[in-house]
Amino acid sequence: MVPYFVTSALVLVFSVLAEISRTNDLERGYEGYRHSKRTGIFLFLTLVPLVYTAGFRYGIGTDFMGYYKINSVFKANFWKALISLNEPGICLLRDLVSLFSTDGAAYIFTFSLLTILSFCIVLFRHTDDYVFAMMLYIFCGCWHGAFNGVRQYLAAAVLMMGIHFIREKKLIPYAVTVFIAFLFHKSSIVMIVPYFVMRNEITPRNILFLAAGTLIVSLNYETVFAFIGFLKEKDVVMNSYATSSVNILRVLANAAPAVAAVVLNLGKELDEEQTFCINGLIINAVAMIASANSTYLARIGVYTGVFIPLCLSKVIRLKNKNFELFFRTAIVVLFAVFWYVVVSWHSALNPFKWVFYKGIFY
Repeated sequence: MVPYFVTSALVLVFSVLAEISRTNDLERGYEGYRHSKRTGIFLFLTLVPLVYTAGFRYGIGTDFMGYYKINSVFKANFWKALISLNEPGICLLRDLVSLFSTDGAAYIFTFSLLTILSFCIVLFRHTDDYVFAMMLYIFCGCWHGAFNGVRQYLAAAVLMMGIHFIREKKLIPYAVTVFIAFLFHKSSIVMIVPYFVMRNEITPRNILFLAAGTLIVSLNYETVFAFIGFLKEKDVVMNSYATSSVNILRVLANAAPAVAAVVLNLGKELDEEQTFCINGLIINAVAMIASANSTYLARIGVYTGVFIPLCLSKVIRLKNKNFELFFRTAIVVLFAVFWYVVVSWHSALNPFKWVFYKGIFY
């Protein structure tokens, strides 16, 4: 667990420095996405430990070897995959990386870099508490999750880059974003749904509709699996992975932010951004509760889980700023406990191994 602890500590330090520097930039007249070189350096230093640890891991993640040996596992021709829309995105990345190196470590590093860079850029641009967002990015599972679902998290990274189109009510650009994500993993097509949900007002009626949708999905897994089979052009194997229940701790960790967001903002007049954020947290809770009896379906959390680091800081705004700081700290600590339990108990994530020692110690 030591590499995970060191990475988290370094991200905390450099994200704090980046947030302080950004605050100074605002006082000096920087606007929009503009920032000083000093802020840029701290942002870069925040990224380094995340990319380094993820990019130079070895055997960490259930699907690691499939991507490490991608040339022998993913043999599809890019053009054929593109014509058939059979997830050509990973084939394109494979071919581009192969121009420079065919070492498995090069593929893993590139996939990690692209995923982490996309997430962290969006978090910096669209959150008002970068430290809080980055700690949640690690502790809610978005970072280490990419060690397992490589293609899904690449698709999620694409979606992350275009998520602002929902708030801006730009359907066509967002649909294009979803399509690009679809080229990496077909399951991302379901993320067209949030466009039509996340701009709705937070009302008891709308929450009731979502609750009803959750119940309908949870009672009709066979229909859902049939749809997935249609997308994949093959039947879903109904094994233990498809039918096993999700760890209740994971479900609670994803549902709690939505509950907190709704409770804290009851009776308040919400702006468009806050409405967007609360809806995002609710969608994530709904997705995880609806898929609670299938670890296979729970992979939808790859796409919806990003709303926790992206949105939570926007909806935790209290009059007493000292209590707000305490509350945010408590949330991070609770998610850190959740993260520790998940990572320390997962044999595919712990103990951590470095690619540098491949063939020497393992």
